[in-house]
Amino acid sequence: MNYYDKNAQEFYDGTVNVEMQSLYNEFLPLIPQGGAILDAGCGSGRDTLAFKFQGFKVHPIDASAELAQLAEALIKQPVEVTTFLQFNASVRFDAVWACASLLHVPFDELPLAFNNLATPLTAQKLWITSDLRKGREKEQWLNAILVKS
Repeated sequence: MNYYDKNAQEFYDGTVNVEMQSLYNEFLPLIPQGGAILDAGCGSGRDTLAFKFQGFKVHPIDASAELAQLAEALIKQPVEVTTFLQFNASVRFDAVWACASLLHVPFDELPLAFNNLATPLTAQKLWITSDLRKGREKEQWLNAILVKS
């Protein structure tokens, strides 16, 4: 998280305006209108803001305190500063959005991270997309929609 704390403004500026509608179109129809979303690794707050605009209740978390401050200014609500391994949900969420954030979890700690975010999950859809940030189109991302069993 040192990287994000030291480079928070640069990361924020490079991600806050990325057009994500194609991914939202896959995700949001699966959630009840007005449902609760955990934005796990909210970064700039871009996705939290979009979900709030669509009428969802969003609980954003991020491990970087500096990035959380920038996100809070954008979304006009608190961001819980915590890691996936430390996170302890006090409410039930209808969905978890973890966009480009689970890559920071060491492979052997992923099961615990998944347990902290939502359990148990089964894969409903998997697909690969190019990075949506300008100049990074050659980078590939694995997208997954996981559903509670």
